[in-house]
Amino acid sequence: MEDMERYHIGLDIGTSSIGWAVIGDDFKIKRKKGKNLIGTRLFKEGNTAAERRGFRTQRRRLNRRKWRLKLLEEIFDPYMAEVDEYFFARLKESNLSPKDSNKKYLGSLLFPDVSDSNFYDKYPTIYHLRRDLMEKDKKFDLREIYLAIHHIVKYRGNFLEKVPAKNYKNSGASIGFLLEEVNDLYGNIIGNEDVAILDNDKFEDVEKIILNDEIRNIDKQKNVGRLLVKDKKEKNIVTAFSKAIFGYKFNLEDLLLIESDEKNKLTFNDENIDDIFNELSHSLNDNQMDLLTKTREIYFKFKLNMIVPTGYTLSESMIEKYEMHKAHLKMYKEFINTLNAKDRKILKNAYSDYINNEKAKAANAQENFYKTVKKTIKENDSDTAKKIIGSIDEGNFMPKQRTGENGVIPHQLHQIELDRIIENQAKYYPWLVEENPVEKNRKFAKYKLDELVTFRVPYYVGPLIDKTESNKNEKETKFAWMVRKAKGTITPWNFENLVDRTESANRFIKRMTSKDTYIIGEDVLPASSLLYEKFKVLNELNNIKVNEKKLDIEQKQNIYLKLFTTTKNVTKKNLATFLNCSIESISGLSDDKKFNSSLSSYIDLKVILGDIVDDYSKNEDLEKIIEYSTIFEDGNIYKEKLSEILWLTDDQIEKLSNIHFKGWGRLSKRLLMQVTNDNGERIIDALWNTSNNFMQIVNDESIQSELAKINGEYSTKSGLEDILDEAYTSPQNKKAIRQVIKVVEDIEKAMQCEPASISIEFTRRKEKSRLTNTRYKKISETYEKITDELMSEYELGRLQSELENNANDMRDRYYLYFMQLGRDMYTGEKINIDELHQKYDIDHILPQSFIKDDSLNNRVLTRKDINNKEKSDKTAADLYATKMGNFWRKLYEQGLITKQKYNNLLTRTDSINKYVKQGFIKRQLVETSQVVKLVANILQDKYANTKIIEIRAKLNSDLRKEYELIKNREVNDYHHAIDGYLTTFIGQYLYRTYPKLQSYFVYNNFKKLDSKYLERLGRFNFLWQLEDNKTIDVYDNTNNEFVLNVPEMKEYIQKINNYKYMLVSKEVTTERGAFYKETKYKAGGTSLIPIKQNRPINIYGGYKEKRNSYMMLVKINKKKETIYKIVGIPRLLSDKLDRLSTAGEKQLLLEEIARTSLSKTEQDFKIILDKIYYGQLIVDGNQKYTLGSVIYKHNAMQLHLSKKALEALAVGKTRSREISNEELIAVYEEILLAVNKYFELYDISKFRQKLNNGLEIFKELPIYNIYENNKIKKVGKFEVLNRILIGLHANAMRTDLSVLGFKDLGKLQVNGGIKLSPDAKLIYQSPTGIFSRVVRVKDLG
Repeated sequence: MEDMERYHIGLDIGTSSIGWAVIGDDFKIKRKKGKNLIGTRLFKEGNTAAERRGFRTQRRRLNRRKWRLKLLEEIFDPYMAEVDEYFFARLKESNLSPKDSNKKYLGSLLFPDVSDSNFYDKYPTIYHLRRDLMEKDKKFDLREIYLAIHHIVKYRGNFLEKVPAKNYKNSGASIGFLLEEVNDLYGNIIGNEDVAILDNDKFEDVEKIILNDEIRNIDKQKNVGRLLVKDKKEKNIVTAFSKAIFGYKFNLEDLLLIESDEKNKLTFNDENIDDIFNELSHSLNDNQMDLLTKTREIYFKFKLNMIVPTGYTLSESMIEKYEMHKAHLKMYKEFINTLNAKDRKILKNAYSDYINNEKAKAANAQENFYKTVKKTIKENDSDTAKKIIGSIDEGNFMPKQRTGENGVIPHQLHQIELDRIIENQAKYYPWLVEENPVEKNRKFAKYKLDELVTFRVPYYVGPLIDKTESNKNEKETKFAWMVRKAKGTITPWNFENLVDRTESANRFIKRMTSKDTYIIGEDVLPASSLLYEKFKVLNELNNIKVNEKKLDIEQKQNIYLKLFTTTKNVTKKNLATFLNCSIESISGLSDDKKFNSSLSSYIDLKVILGDIVDDYSKNEDLEKIIEYSTIFEDGNIYKEKLSEILWLTDDQIEKLSNIHFKGWGRLSKRLLMQVTNDNGERIIDALWNTSNNFMQIVNDESIQSELAKINGEYSTKSGLEDILDEAYTSPQNKKAIRQVIKVVEDIEKAMQCEPASISIEFTRRKEKSRLTNTRYKKISETYEKITDELMSEYELGRLQSELENNANDMRDRYYLYFMQLGRDMYTGEKINIDELHQKYDIDHILPQSFIKDDSLNNRVLTRKDINNKEKSDKTAADLYATKMGNFWRKLYEQGLITKQKYNNLLTRTDSINKYVKQGFIKRQLVETSQVVKLVANILQDKYANTKIIEIRAKLNSDLRKEYELIKNREVNDYHHAIDGYLTTFIGQYLYRTYPKLQSYFVYNNFKKLDSKYLERLGRFNFLWQLEDNKTIDVYDNTNNEFVLNVPEMKEYIQKINNYKYMLVSKEVTTERGAFYKETKYKAGGTSLIPIKQNRPINIYGGYKEKRNSYMMLVKINKKKETIYKIVGIPRLLSDKLDRLSTAGEKQLLLEEIARTSLSKTEQDFKIILDKIYYGQLIVDGNQKYTLGSVIYKHNAMQLHLSKKALEALAVGKTRSREISNEELIAVYEEILLAVNKYFELYDISKFRQKLNNGLEIFKELPIYNIYENNKIKKVGKFEVLNRILIGLHANAMRTDLSVLGFKDLGKLQVNGGIKLSPDAKLIYQSPTGIFSRVVRVKDLG
């Protein structure tokens, strides 16, 4: 076939963009359909499911509550009918307004016979009623009993403790126990079980203090903080702990013994505490998380005791709050009347905000109230004022009964009251004491009614929906996995007979286990699994060195067998004793004092099961014991599962059920036990038989080829979505991968054959560095430890004072200056800090042509005239080692340079052995990121004969630097496309220039490197010929075939970089989320959205800001003109629209939507296009934009600036040279030129004119921002230019240009809705934009 064109694709993949380019064998960009094949695909970043899940669990919780209340009503129904047959019917209407014509029952809802106001006078709050029902010996009205029990069942309290209500004492008995547990956890974290941080002799006193109502909280905190200190050195830990348990702000790092410069403050009464815990669980280890949770449990105990003091029932303490509030209010009113009018008004409103209106519902309502009152009366020195402030400090001024803090009330307290009510009224209503039909639950829930308070659907059963029932739609069953034993309606009393707990639990496991990082679709091992713990311990042991030498194999195996199998926390000290060497000589631990890993499961099981643990035939069962425990926190089902293991005795099962194994690992059994290398060793064997660590073993060519084969087989069996489902990677990455496939398929369609190669690069987000302080800190700490032999006191003092002066400027130059003790690294002469820039240069230890390594480990500070060896290929050691070796060694010993840097300094060109060489090659060429492997795997599966080339992002940025291709993300979206080109350029270049090295960067290529070739290889910067100014033609270094001509390619790349036009295509979307904003508004506003269909907004209020799903285009005939207008399709109706089956029905609904949203003068209309998506590209005259909504346009015109302007802008970031005002004014003028010529869209809000007027103001601004106290005091020219670029960028971003006299540049809002001219074009783009279809508005009808 002649038309088979060879071509190569380059992809630069980000989480919201893909840059792509297509080249031929000549490295030039291909053309098709009259377009250059280079461009950018933009899309919305993938979302995590967290928000959606939050709403879903909330809905489920409320639905289950309704279900319980319905069951309660059913129990009462037959008896209530005899007393008052319409009682429940009236309650159902309680949420209807008397103004509503649908309301049947008016007047007293609860007690028409005695009137409701009587009832409320007698019982001001529900707790008064509950108390009387428990205590008074008389027959109560059944309706009163129902109301009280309804309240108990509806707000039933938490389930944090598993104690039967009858044994539940609301006392501090358990606080001492919790403190013991906290101490044990500290022991685990420190790694020494005999260390106690908290003083356990004082636990009883502490308990008394926590429960004492007489002491102020702040004094409690101080006392406890003092009592628990055992060792002065740990004072900060105890302080953090005592602050935490009383709800004050504490330092997380102090509490959990994390060594870090950051101090994160936290308080347990934060309203978002659950989200915070969620975030923390990703960054803390299990011990730390346990400690935090335990500490919070003590805080709960303290809080609970404030709400319900020891010896009170819940209702009594709530009534006391009511009485207290009443007394305080009286005092408050009398006090207010003594104040001036202004303060009186402030305090009146403050109380009203605390009690009555919307604000009173906010979580911080009390805090706001207290703040306002304190601020207003702090000058007042009357006794009342002092009393009020005293109560506020205590946190009990005008307490409310219902606050967010009631979350700490356990359900047992409610259940105790329920049982007392039942028992008190049983002689009048014997049916109340009906026994619980579920026999085995009677010790927790004696009566049938109790079950409504104590029953919870176990988390591992999940939603009570049966997947197999055919009438359910997919949406409902997507999150369900329950298995039934029998048909029928589920209730708490028949749950055990209808639901198969064990089978549901097994399915839950399969859903929840995460997947192996290396093998697609393999379930990971539990973190406590015997195999996984063995892997972790061996991996850590294989990194250990004694006197810089790795342990020999036998020694290591011995340590494992003798030390690790007997001790849970192995410290450095233990190891030193075992090896009979000094502690200092041991290195390679990530934690300085101890091993992070241990065989704790092995040790725990051995205690219970004895020698069985070493019996190989029982291994599978042992792993099951651990797996079950990891999955089921619920002791009952865990025991049930354990009984499936027949050889366990009852005693052993009982003991095992008290151990909790937690958490999941990252690797699967298959990876550790079934993948083998060339010697037939599995990974776990290699860890045992060699001293290589896991990363070395897994990156071995033979293992990598096995993995590629396994993953390849998996891919061929499954579609893209199945692979992504099973892959261990983030939703953001998954979305990006889906887009990659779309882009590649689109290119293939244009080229009409498969690509010869695809080069991929994945850009990672750069985190902003907190560089300076940590560098400064590191130097000053190292200086503290310097010994006299290295330098004199005087000289060290001089360096330290220079360090103070430069503390805020730790750029590389200064950092190296201090780390070299102010000496020249190659001559040892002292450097004058003031001549740092004129006379000194940063030099590469191993020259650039030899290896591309810009890290600090490869850079030193030296005199400019010395620094001419760059031209040669010599290393520092070749030239200076004999003279300077001694100085370098001292720097290394004092911790001023790293091991790696010291090695670099000693590397001679002739002494590099083949292992070091291979290391060099790997560091330069191998991309280790798992997500790149995943993309490569998917593409390779799709295109079996295409070479997939993985390019390290670093190679790309190196070439950009060398060729001065300035990247400015604000100007336009072309930089992604250029990166895409560079990716395929470098990919092809390496592929053809270094055929022998292909196994390092071509996916699935595992040829061994021949050692003769390695010997000849002298340079490890594989792009050196492209960067070198002398090279003309490049030939491949094996067969000597021509690859490319360097000067010609340099020029060509500059040309591409200056393209004014590249393809940009943006994903179009529909909105699938909320119908409207969540806030409900009071009646009175116009155009609200009704809450439900029969709830008129003039009585009930409603919602605002309806969201649209997508849009349509409507042609409107007016008297004088015809207009075309974009109209939104509300999210409320889009689902209904999708359900309609015939075109006619759809048309009617669309017309109805248009009619309601168009004004009176626009009623003569016709729908000419029924679906327009968000992000639709439109060209109308000189305007080019995408639809942001029915009123917002988003610019789609890409700005193009000259190289000169980009260079000037870059100085703002690098500060690499002085820059003049004129240069920046020229940039502003160049931007204006483009805006005036192409950006007609910016006539909206007169932005164009405002930018033109802004020039004069701009001229007067300083070049850089001027700061005062870390805030911008005066905005500089660079800042303004940057903001202008962001506002002009082809996306939705807006910026504030108040400094030029206007705000919101880029907010292109069209009031009255977006209208199109008859000549406007809608442009439908393929994923790359190579294919596009243009539709003119006037051709639509």
